[in-house]
Amino acid sequence: MTRKEMVLEALKSGEKTNYELQSVGVGGCAGLRRARELRKDGYKIEIRRVWKDGRATGTFVYKLVEEPKPEIIINKTPFDLFSVIDGG
Repeated sequence: MTRKEMVLEALKSGEKTNYELQSVGVGGCAGLRRARELRKDGYKIEIRRVWKDGRATGTFVYKLVEEPKPEIIINKTPFDLFSVIDGG
């Protein structure tokens, strides 16, 4: 399993902090980059900052909201519509 797949599996199991995604057992030091790659691949991942006593902390919580919808391909072979109409 790749590190990117490990990050995805971690997110599927529930909310994770940036520190959890960057842990050795999940995404490693590039865990957040892998989360950004997943977003680019179509996964909807929400990120929110953790606040404590009215102050922003260095902790962010990542949550997988939605997986990408599969692309439906009806016909892989392009055809010329006019040749069909003309009988050619």
